[in-house]
Order: sequence, then structure tokens, then C-alpha cells
Amino acid sequence: MYPPPSSTILANIVNALASVPKFYVQVLHLMNKMNLPTPFGPITVRPPMYEDYMPLHAPLPPTSPQPPEEPPLPDEDEELSSEESEYESTDDEDRQRMNKLMELANLQPKRPKTIKQRHVRKKRKIKDMLNTPLCPSH
Repeated sequence: MYPPPSSTILANIVNALASVPKFYVQVLHLMNKMNLPTPFGPITVRPPMYEDYMPLHAPLPPTSPQPPEEPPLPDEDEELSSEESEYESTDDEDRQRMNKLMELANLQPKRPKTIKQRHVRKKRKIKDMLNTPLCPSH
């Protein structure tokens, strides 16, 4: 399972979106397929983040070498049913989905680029006619 989104994780995702055009296009396709609003308008309001609130029953995280923006993962038995998504995928399904996305990202364009053929001239150039030897007379 993945950690909840944090500002660091989201910044890393944004950097990947900005630097990998195929990933950016795939995200737009996925947003369209999921009927999410298009991102082309004005900046939307920032939604509440996991790091903005901590569950009341969770103990304070111990200090560790992790950056403070990455909260520790909650234990599975402590998760509230309201926080769970309706569709929970297994690791195998996630792997299959990621493999499919990577295949789509690496696909070649549908129409291959055509290489321009060298055109053979039908009419002879005047200079070629002048340089040809004359036919011997009878």
C-alpha cells in the first residue's frame, strides 16, 4: 500500500509530470476517464491534506531521519472504515495497472513517420543534353 499524499510526494509527482510528457498525457486521459474536472482552468482550492490533521487516537510519530512532511503509515487495524475507498485494489492489480500504463506510455505513434523518397527526374536537364556525345553521321 502507498503512503498517503504529502506535499513532498505531490511535489515529486508534479515534477515527474512536468518532465515526462507521456506521463502528463496519461494522467490527463485518466482524469478524463474518471470524470474528474479538467485542470485547464484557474487554480482550484487546495483540498485538506493528510498532514494537515492527524487522527486523535494516533500517537505522535517518533523523530526519525524521515522528512517531517512524510507522515508514518497508519496501522491497518486503526484505519477508519470511512477513510477506506470503495475500490481497494490488491498489489497484483496495482502491478498490472502500472504495467499497462507503462506499455501505453512506451507505444510508438499510430502513424509512423514517412521517409521522403528521392524523386527521379523525368525530363533531362539542358546541361545533360549538351554534354551528350553527338551521334556519328551516316
